[in-house]
Amino acid sequence: MKMFIAFILAVVLGSSAFAAQSSFDKALCPGLEKVQIICDFSNSTEPRKPHSSSIDANGKIHVYGADGLEPWYERGLNPKSLKEAIEAEKSFLGASNPFWKGHPANPATCNALKDVGLTCDYNTRVTLSTFLTVNGKGLFPAMGKTNPYVFDDNGKLWEDRSDRPDDVYIGAAVQNPMLAAAVRKNANLFKNGDITADDVQNRWRK
Repeated sequence: MKMFIAFILAVVLGSSAFAAQSSFDKALCPGLEKVQIICDFSNSTEPRKPHSSSIDANGKIHVYGADGLEPWYERGLNPKSLKEAIEAEKSFLGASNPFWKGHPANPATCNALKDVGLTCDYNTRVTLSTFLTVNGKGLFPAMGKTNPYVFDDNGKLWEDRSDRPDDVYIGAAVQNPMLAAAVRKNANLFKNGDITADDVQNRWRK
């Protein structure tokens, strides 16, 4: 989501002009409002309009979910388990988000997840990848080049001014076998479809 918004900013405003800003130029706000990105310089921590986005005085992008809050990994929350992370993600995306029930991976990846008690829907896979990343065992850093959409036509990484972890899992064909292999290698750490942050940090094998 954040990478996509960074792409929109580059298209609307011009990537070089936007990247050059050390603080955000309010004159750019009308252009952003055309793509429903609100300029918000209040620094308020109150919930915002659900499913909205804004940009602050430093050019940092903020995306608000179904609960009007930013994602758990950008609010400094540290779920103690994958299940806690999934619940936080459901609060952000909304329990009715269709990606909780569909868009599975290939059969081999789904079987690997099923064997440790996980569903194979897209949101669960993304949350698992993010959970591994925030606990120091990420599989898909941007510079790993498993996601071509985070690079511009010149091969330069899109600038992302959010606090999103360096994880660019999108369920790409090259990524799913990597996720499946990692899960199978560490299957013993999963209990009843869950894994703790402590086990990821201290026992997960890359």
